[in-house]
Amino acid sequence: MLEPGNQTRRFAFEFNGNTRDYFGIWIVNLVLTILTLGIYSAWAKVRTNRYFYGNTRVAGSSFDYTADPKKILLGRAIAVAMLLVYQVLLFFMPAAGITVLVLFGLAIPFVYLSSIAFRMRYSQWRNIHFGFQRDVGKAYLLLLPLILYVILLISAPLLFGIDLNELDVEEDGADLSQRLQQFLTFNSLMVLLGMLAFPLWQRFYYKFIGDRVRFGRSSFAISLHAGSFYLMYFLALLLVVGLSLLYFIAVVLVLPTSSDVSQGSLFTAIVFTYLTALLPYIVVFAFIKTYLTNLLYNNLRTENVAFECTLKFGRMAWIYLTNTLAILVTLGLAVPWSKIRLARYRAAHMQMLVDGELDVVAADSGELSASGDAMTDLFDLDIGL
Repeated sequence: MLEPGNQTRRFAFEFNGNTRDYFGIWIVNLVLTILTLGIYSAWAKVRTNRYFYGNTRVAGSSFDYTADPKKILLGRAIAVAMLLVYQVLLFFMPAAGITVLVLFGLAIPFVYLSSIAFRMRYSQWRNIHFGFQRDVGKAYLLLLPLILYVILLISAPLLFGIDLNELDVEEDGADLSQRLQQFLTFNSLMVLLGMLAFPLWQRFYYKFIGDRVRFGRSSFAISLHAGSFYLMYFLALLLVVGLSLLYFIAVVLVLPTSSDVSQGSLFTAIVFTYLTALLPYIVVFAFIKTYLTNLLYNNLRTENVAFECTLKFGRMAWIYLTNTLAILVTLGLAVPWSKIRLARYRAAHMQMLVDGELDVVAADSGELSASGDAMTDLFDLDIGL
């Protein structure tokens, strides 16, 4: 693997997009998507990706997104049709609907990998495509703990003979109380187990994704340690506790206590309280996003290419906070400005480290179906890297 040294060349990323140009693309995409009842969304996605890819440069070359919007539209049509079939079956034939839902669940790893492969295949730099090695078997092994965890949580009431819809009914009070206590204890232990195991699972997840990214004929690899993820969530927990205390102090100081307070001041105080309630969530989200982005890109590399990501938590928190306020105040019209601002900052703190020449030979990845990409769009799944 590449070890940065005196002979390593550094290439800074640049983002040259601006709010005025992107606002024109964004507003047209929004209007046409509404007027066409969502049909134009496939073209909107391609136009947006091409703008951001095309305005991101490194080593003198920009990225490109080459997906065909017709394929994306077809994939989305298939995804919507499958969802409608499920809803109809669930209404008229509940048993068949549940069976279809189980089949959908079993297909999630395949759909997820297809989505990543599609996005990588139609992303390129210097006319060389990215790629992704689909390992469906290992994907199922990766997701198996999550599936079993969810099944245990859902089936817990059945295991303890608890009917959640009839907890208010007096029925064998002592026996129900004992079973309910066991049920609550089991759930508490499951939640604790999930919290303790999730950072470890997340390490395996990003390792699985990072080790399967390709650029031409070059393979990426990522080196991650579980301790980094546990440290991230421990620091995030400390942030939550500290910011929550500050929030409650602010509420006590700001909310009027007199019964004869005017409606105007009470309304202002309530609005302030709700706005400040967002502060801990936004700041903690910014911390996790910053930590995770730096961790992943600083450990992702090929034989002769590595990355250096130096995002600052304080600056990222400020960007997310002010972006959120701007979007709320402008009723969404500040979305283009917010995206451009974030993209510019992220690019300004990313560098590519190269040892030798960038003489990667492109590999033919072939044509891929957009169905998986459409399914992840439909259900808003995040691909991670």
